[in-house]
Amino acid sequence: MAVLDRVGVREGQPFILGGDGSYDLQLNRFLRELPSWGVRAENSVLGYARDVLLFVRFLETSRYGTSIWACDGDDLRAYRRVRLRCGGPGAVSVGTWNRSVAALDKWVAWSLDAGLLKRAPFRYVDKTVMTPAGPAGST
Repeated sequence: MAVLDRVGVREGQPFILGGDGSYDLQLNRFLRELPSWGVRAENSVLGYARDVLLFVRFLETSRYGTSIWACDGDDLRAYRRVRLRCGGPGAVSVGTWNRSVAALDKWVAWSLDAGLLKRAPFRYVDKTVMTPAGPAGST
């Protein structure tokens, strides 16, 4: 059973701090709201948080400090090249990459629904995501 503090944050709730130690209220709200978007398992929420954090760090360190809120398709393609095609400790399998994209896809859908993004920062190919209103397609 999850324990809530007085502001509604579950005990053990993951959160993301910027490289400068700043707290992005909206990005962390996304993590808190994942269960209502179909990501209910604690390990899945932790995995999504890790995937989003890695993308945030990539943007900060390799894309001139770009915020996740200002990223675009070029940023995602660069991230894909680094994660899938470059050898070394940061390389991942296609399955791991697909899970990362699922996390970013969920962040985009949530951000559009919350009115935090005016348009999707990158294009997806025929995916279905769970929203509070049920399945929704994105392209």
